[in-house]
Amino acid sequence: MAEAGGSDQKKSPFEGIEIHQDFKSFSKAVRDAGLVHDISSLLKLNANFMEVVDDRLVISIRNFDKKRSSNMLVLNAERAIVYTDEPFPEGDMKPFEKFLQKPHGKSTAITFLVLRRTISRYLLTLDSLVHMLEGMEKSFDSQRYRSLSLKLGRLYDLIEQLQDIMIRLEQSHLKDMETAYISFDYDVLKAEGSYLLDRCKNRFGMLKDIAREREVQVTRELNQRIERLNDVVRKLTALTVIIMLPNLVASHYGMNFANMPELRISWAYPAVIVVEILLVVLAVFVFRKFGWI
Repeated sequence: MAEAGGSDQKKSPFEGIEIHQDFKSFSKAVRDAGLVHDISSLLKLNANFMEVVDDRLVISIRNFDKKRSSNMLVLNAERAIVYTDEPFPEGDMKPFEKFLQKPHGKSTAITFLVLRRTISRYLLTLDSLVHMLEGMEKSFDSQRYRSLSLKLGRLYDLIEQLQDIMIRLEQSHLKDMETAYISFDYDVLKAEGSYLLDRCKNRFGMLKDIAREREVQVTRELNQRIERLNDVVRKLTALTVIIMLPNLVASHYGMNFANMPELRISWAYPAVIVVEILLVVLAVFVFRKFGWI
């Protein structure tokens, strides 16, 4: 591509299409084209955006990777000005040669290329997130879950916004892009976007299912621990009652009463011991019958 301005500014082989990799040169080209609004604020916008400004169609498409710059297009009948992080190979324009000289042919071609590249990048991003999701199924981690949930949610929003832009570009009152030139390819691209949106939605649902399964598993484990603790407490209570029964009998003989006739009976002491043993045996039998020990 021949240079058109600064060292980072590149021009396609087709006159009227300017591709910039430097935002300053892009902003200057936009101002020279007559757009009075400052478009630098679009760099901070974390969403896909399209609007008609000063009789020009302005499109800003975010890359999912925040390290990559936004893709921006400023289109009208005379010029198509593009800001992107990577130039397009010259061969990408060959399929559009038959209508490039028609009204809005250049803006149609370059917009389609930007949309197609964006969908391809979103697809790669989704594949990487799906790989992370598969790892989450094997080993759940709450921190990774939150991170993956936020990423899937953000990707879903970007794809949904991109789909909305593609639908609006077909509207008849938007004269800066003629989708009728590429009706078949454009329908295929929209179908790819819809498929990508459905995949992202399904994976987001899978992630929620994994979280619910993990929550159920944690609840089940907690209930099992509570049951084990209750069993221990029940057994300790039963043991306390069993030990208390002979102690209750023996405690009577620690009292200082003057009239305790059994103290003068020779077999009274062995009888008390036998009674204590019988009480213990009876208590053990009762608790075992009710399953408390």
